[in-house]
Amino acid sequence: MGGGEFWNSFLQLFIPPNLRVTSVLLVLWFTAAFGYYGLTIWFPDYIKQLKVDQYTENTNVTFNATFVGVSFNTSIENVHWMSSSFIDCRFHHLILSHVTFSNCTLEKVEFSNVKSSRTYFKDSLIQDCR
Repeated sequence: MGGGEFWNSFLQLFIPPNLRVTSVLLVLWFTAAFGYYGLTIWFPDYIKQLKVDQYTENTNVTFNATFVGVSFNTSIENVHWMSSSFIDCRFHHLILSHVTFSNCTLEKVEFSNVKSSRTYFKDSLIQDCR
C-alpha cells in the first residue's frame, strides 16, 4: 500500500457516512485521554493531602505544661508542645518524629542518642542544654 493509498483511505473517515462515527469516536477518545491524564495528575496529590489532613487531626497538642526532672525514653511521634517548660529533663534513646516545640522553654535538658525527623523548635528558649 503506497502513501497515496493510505491517505485516500484515511480521508474516507472524514466524509459521509463515516464522518459522524469518526467524530463521535474522536470526541470519546479525547475525553477519555484528557480524563485519564487529569486523574493521574490530580488523584495522587489529593490522596497525599488527605493523609496530611488526617495526620494533622491526630496531632497530640499539649499546652502550658511543665516537666521537671522527667526522663523521656520512648519514641515521641506527632506531638506539638505549646508554651511548655522542660526543666532538668532527659530525652534518651528515642526517636522524635513530627514533634514541634512552640514557644517552649528548655533548661538543662539533655538529648542523648536521639534520632529526629521533622522536629522543630519554634520561638523556644534553649539554655544550658546538651
